[in-house]
Amino acid sequence: MRRRPVILLALLLALMGLTACGGGGGITLPTSLPSINVPTTLPSLTLPTRSEASSPSEAETPEATPTQSESPTKSEAPTPSKTPEATPTVTETQTVTQTATETQTATVEPTPTETVTQTVTQTPTETPSETTSSTAPAEAAPETTPTSTESTTWWPWLLLLLLAAAGLVWLFLRRREAQRVLDEWDAKLAESRREATWVEESLVTQVLAMPTATEATQVWTAAGPRLLAIDESLLALEGSAPDEARRASAAALRDRLARLVEAVSADTAAGPDSTPDDFRARRAAIDTARRELRAALAASADPNANPNSNPGGNTPPAGGTPPAGGTPPAGGTLPSGGQEP
Repeated sequence: MRRRPVILLALLLALMGLTACGGGGGITLPTSLPSINVPTTLPSLTLPTRSEASSPSEAETPEATPTQSESPTKSEAPTPSKTPEATPTVTETQTVTQTATETQTATVEPTPTETVTQTVTQTPTETPSETTSSTAPAEAAPETTPTSTESTTWWPWLLLLLLAAAGLVWLFLRRREAQRVLDEWDAKLAESRREATWVEESLVTQVLAMPTATEATQVWTAAGPRLLAIDESLLALEGSAPDEARRASAAALRDRLARLVEAVSADTAAGPDSTPDDFRARRAAIDTARRELRAALAASADPNANPNSNPGGNTPPAGGTPPAGGTPPAGGTLPSGGQEP
């Protein structure tokens, strides 16, 4: 009977050691740091109260097995020493707070993303700055334009007036020069026409009026240099004509004068053995050449020519001879219209 209380006491101590070991085993669970259920182990300190309630019921069972109580008695000796060692492990569960600090460091990471957004916003700000800079000179341009136009409104008009005046002067001088050339050419042609008129009206009439062939030949030969000068002047006028009409007029006048000179030269060169038919043929050729020369003189007439110049004269009938007369002075003319004796 004395041993039963001792056995019960040993069983109670063993149960308390077991519960302490069970509680210590529950406390060691928080060593796994990532588990969130670790704080739930803290109420495990109340487990000894439940073990005390269940201890009487468990105490009834060892009555049937008194022999097994000896083995837990030996194991109960180290258990009290283990329970105080397990209690400081509960305090080590505060390492969960370190995970919270790590989450704070994670919140710092989105801060560089804010800097990226700032760089994006800087790009549109540069574009409006360019537009404003482009509009700035547009506003400055109207300010400068009125000053430039006000200061330079007179000189372009003056320049245009000077250019117009220079153009008018140039046109006037050009027309004046062209008119001067025309006047000079017309004056030379008028002089040649007067010489050709003298040949047709005076010289030919005087040569045909000579009573003998010898006298006629002498008069005609004396007028040879003058006839050559008239031909050369007409040739020069033909080459320096300012237009085609004037060139054709000078060429026609020179050709008709050459025909007349040729006809008169043939008549004066005839010998004394010529027949009357030859004489009439020579005089007919002279009359034809004179008519053609008068027509050329009329065609080449200039309205600005000297009105005192004699454009032509009457011609004797075919085969007739004008009255005899002397040699005309240089540049002079004999009265025409003589009749055959």
